Amino acid sequence: MTRRTIQCILFALLWTALCGAKDDDKEISFRGEVRTMAAAPSRVGNWAIGGRVVQVTAKTELNQKAGPIEVGSCVDVKGLENADKSVAASEISARNGRGGCPKTTPAKAEEIDFRATIQSMTRAAGVEKWVVGGRDVEVPAGAKIEPRGNPPEVGDCVDVEGEMRDGLVLASRIQRLGSGACGPPPSKRDEMYGIIEAIPNTADRTGAWKISGRTVNVAKNTALDVSNGPAVVGACVEVRGALKLDGSLDASKIEVLSASGSCLFRKGVVDAANFSSFAVSPGQIVSIFGMNLGPATDLPLVVTPDRQVATELSNVRVLFDNVEAPLLLASRDQINAVVPCSVTPGRNTVVQVITKGVWSNSVSLPVVAAWPSIFTLNGSGSGPAAVLNVTPNGLREVNSRKDPAAPGSMIEIYATGLGVPNVLGCQAGRVMPLSPDVPRFSPAPASISLSIGGVSVTPEYAGAVPGLVYGVFQINARVPASLRGDNDTPIVLKVGTAQSQSGVTIAVK
Repeated sequence: MTRRTIQCILFALLWTALCGAKDDDKEISFRGEVRTMAAAPSRVGNWAIGGRVVQVTAKTELNQKAGPIEVGSCVDVKGLENADKSVAASEISARNGRGGCPKTTPAKAEEIDFRATIQSMTRAAGVEKWVVGGRDVEVPAGAKIEPRGNPPEVGDCVDVEGEMRDGLVLASRIQRLGSGACGPPPSKRDEMYGIIEAIPNTADRTGAWKISGRTVNVAKNTALDVSNGPAVVGACVEVRGALKLDGSLDASKIEVLSASGSCLFRKGVVDAANFSSFAVSPGQIVSIFGMNLGPATDLPLVVTPDRQVATELSNVRVLFDNVEAPLLLASRDQINAVVPCSVTPGRNTVVQVITKGVWSNSVSLPVVAAWPSIFTLNGSGSGPAAVLNVTPNGLREVNSRKDPAAPGSMIEIYATGLGVPNVLGCQAGRVMPLSPDVPRFSPAPASISLSIGGVSVTPEYAGAVPGLVYGVFQINARVPASLRGDNDTPIVLKVGTAQSQSGVTIAVK
């Protein structure tokens, strides 16, 4: 496997965190029989595998070590599940020759483990059927629901383990997680953001307002904060109140965030890997959430001829203290960016978005020297880490339950927010060369450390990643030889007194 191939795999691993894949883009793997294939010789196009449409591109890896991939072959598919349930394949691997997939051995069912929000829960003929993150999930009576005595509800973030059978997830274990584990929720039950669509023509403005399609009941005792601009049709507002059974909201407070209609949420500037809104650091990758921030269609990064990520996408710019930030993604409700090197630790930075000349409200955040976080495969900020195993022959493979790391072996961990390297310094938004001459901590300072399975580990390398955008850091370390057989081995990255988020794991043999 070449270094270029490794970089492509890493881009796929980090695509959700860096490029803003939405909830309708889920990592998925399944096994099925190839029923139709796109025309030779490239085979690029739509295939039918196991009853699903699979999109094959020039970047899809076709692994034919176990036999040829042809109509009738049994194959394993890995990729991203689209909103229409088709799969954008990153890899297709042959399992055996023609004759289809074995159907008599239960062990052949594809294991699945994912994290998402419960969208609906129904019960029919004694069977629980849920929709979790767009997937149909059947919850049998014997499924383990955690924690006991506090079962999940619609809107909760859950971790689901089970088997994929004919497009249906048969759950064996469902764990209710914290409110932020699936990323920042769009709103709380008693709080919402929206655009004013209609205001009643009353002297005191009381009555039924229409905000982003929802009826908001405004009474005489509703507090109206217009310090950031007037409450007019088109203004972006934050509403707090009590949710009624009919879906309307009895408002206790309405705060105008921006009269322009383009606004950042109060805690909308977050770390792109763990969704924390506590602070930012120079060169950190962040996600910015709000309303009317950019175009309706997602726009990915643009790299200039001098290998710098552009600071403007379709007339969208992000300013940190009036300094433009490199943009990795621009969309209507989310922007991903790299914090400029100019922000000063120990002070606050003011963040604003300009869209086609329209300014959003501003959000102020503390700046710290480092605020480390580890990217995860599912993009949620918890669960399996974005880690590559380094095999004895120097090849790389994605760390997973299927391919755990051996005790004593080297792994590569991908993170952001490590601070400014002592070699070559901060180069926010620059695409790194495919060489070792990149910003790095050399020698790795004692202030950077890892805990793997509770065992302290000293990194052998910490720095930028050749071929990737500065802001993504790579940490190389060896798995403690004392660890054995744990698919959920916790991993924590520390920089000084700051440490990465909890709940991130690797698999160890």
